Amino acid sequence: MAGVGLPADTAADRDGSALRGGLAIMAAGCRRHPWPALIALGCALINGGCMVLGAKAIGWCTQHVVVAGFAQGRFSWAAGGLGAAYVLGVSLIRVATIVGRTVATGLVQYGSVAVARKAVVAHYLRLGVGWHRRRRAGHLVSHAVSDTEMTWDPMQHFPFAVGMTGMLILVMIDIVAADGWLAVVAVVVVPLVFAANLVYQRVLTPRAQRAQRRRAELGALAHEAIEGRQVITTLGIADREIALFRTAADALRAANIRVGGASAIFDPAIELLPPLAALVILAVGVARVEAGRLEVGVLVEVVYLLITTAIPLNVIARFLGALPTGVAGHRRVRETAAETEAPRHGRCDPPGGGPGAAVELAEVEFGYGAAAVVRDIALRIPPGGIVAVVGPTGSGKSTLLTVVAHLLEAGRGTVLLDGTDTRRLAPGALRRDIALVTQSAFLFTGSVRANVTLGAAATDDAVRAALYVAAADEFVAALPDGPDTVLSETVQLSGGQRQRIALARAVFRAPRLLLLDDATSALDPVVERIVIDRLRCRYAGADRRTTVVLVGHRAATVGLADTVVYLEAGRIVAHGPHDELARTVSGYRDLLGAYDTADCAR
Repeated sequence: MAGVGLPADTAADRDGSALRGGLAIMAAGCRRHPWPALIALGCALINGGCMVLGAKAIGWCTQHVVVAGFAQGRFSWAAGGLGAAYVLGVSLIRVATIVGRTVATGLVQYGSVAVARKAVVAHYLRLGVGWHRRRRAGHLVSHAVSDTEMTWDPMQHFPFAVGMTGMLILVMIDIVAADGWLAVVAVVVVPLVFAANLVYQRVLTPRAQRAQRRRAELGALAHEAIEGRQVITTLGIADREIALFRTAADALRAANIRVGGASAIFDPAIELLPPLAALVILAVGVARVEAGRLEVGVLVEVVYLLITTAIPLNVIARFLGALPTGVAGHRRVRETAAETEAPRHGRCDPPGGGPGAAVELAEVEFGYGAAAVVRDIALRIPPGGIVAVVGPTGSGKSTLLTVVAHLLEAGRGTVLLDGTDTRRLAPGALRRDIALVTQSAFLFTGSVRANVTLGAAATDDAVRAALYVAAADEFVAALPDGPDTVLSETVQLSGGQRQRIALARAVFRAPRLLLLDDATSALDPVVERIVIDRLRCRYAGADRRTTVVLVGHRAATVGLADTVVYLEAGRIVAHGPHDELARTVSGYRDLLGAYDTADCAR
């Protein structure tokens, strides 16, 4: 992911140096956006130089306008005009560089955030289903939104801090050139302030990392509370969830207070040092002026410079203060970016391409950890064949379909599509030929039409045909805008209606392999019968263009299949026509009988 939005892992990241790691991140952002970065850094350095020139302008005006005016007993309009032009010119340049620096810095910062977020989400989509099942959605959202923003938040101070560092160097040179004794004071004070900033950064780093972890935990709880609000209300556990959220919010508050406490101690100390140094400079400088070894204008210039250094020191302190949280966010995102768990893919296209895909499973086994969910699965499905997978809860039916779809990779054995190992097939070709409909129907934000076509060009007839097969045509036509109705909180669909739209989406794609994982579980028996009849007309006729593998428990659904595969404890214990298994396999007969009895009771 380093090449697509995130800086590569550095030695600084590994040895725990927030300063070096943060600077490496900033440098990576500048390399990615070179022209805005050059403009921001150039404007910042010019601005820092103009601050020194501004101090020199004040010193020049003091010496040649004020002191000279008192000495001559009159105001020199020429000197005054020249001094005013000097100050105004420097100020205008500063204004222009501030605008340029701010705009260019924003381009680098927000451009880097956008690139990183796109890279994170793209990486999520490349990772396997198994990886996602073991992660909390709230944490993943926090990585993509909060952590990426935190990573690049120091960038808003980086060019300014670089310019102010250049200014401090010029200040030291100017003071040394002005007077040796004054330089001694500056040489003591400025490094002292830098040392204070480094201590501040080291104290802040662990506090910032703790606050970032607490922020992710809070985000995960908030996400779960919103997504699961109906379950929470139904179970009457709102008070428990509120208590959990309150505890997490208090933990984040305490962590932020610790961060703020460090800032409350160090910020005033860093702000106080330059004025104290100015007082010392005045005490030393007055004596030097009285001895005739220093001009008043130069003394005013040096004092003004030292007081002005409060600005760059504050900017540098803010930059160093933001680095720990940025590095903490970067490390959290890098941990996710380092994950590689995903099914293997190749570059081959399925050699078939004709109607219906030939599917073959040879000694397939898959498990989570040491526990095998499906094992020793050997199965052949001819092109256009329809197979029903039946078994008790936990027998591995859904896992088997997910392995066939190559969303999970078999730990042992092979899954062949038209004679080619799915691990050798290109992702695009695989997804083009396979459609999977699960019992948990997910619909995207958008219209019914957009959910069916997923952005593909389609005629109204094609959309209506897909909705008809899924028995969704009538209720969709009754929506306010028909297929163009936008699904939102104001347009509530039942679970069965959502399932039928998801089924229509799969039908519309005209896949060569259609996988139905209990895709009619939310339908009542009457509607399910209609859906099954229409699926039979489309897929079980003489002209079969799609191979179908379906998971079902009801006789009506299973009756659609040519062959039934009966699973127990992850193994195929029987297979054959429905009528034959109903006569010879008691577990199969009891399972379907139980569901049919439940349907009759309803």
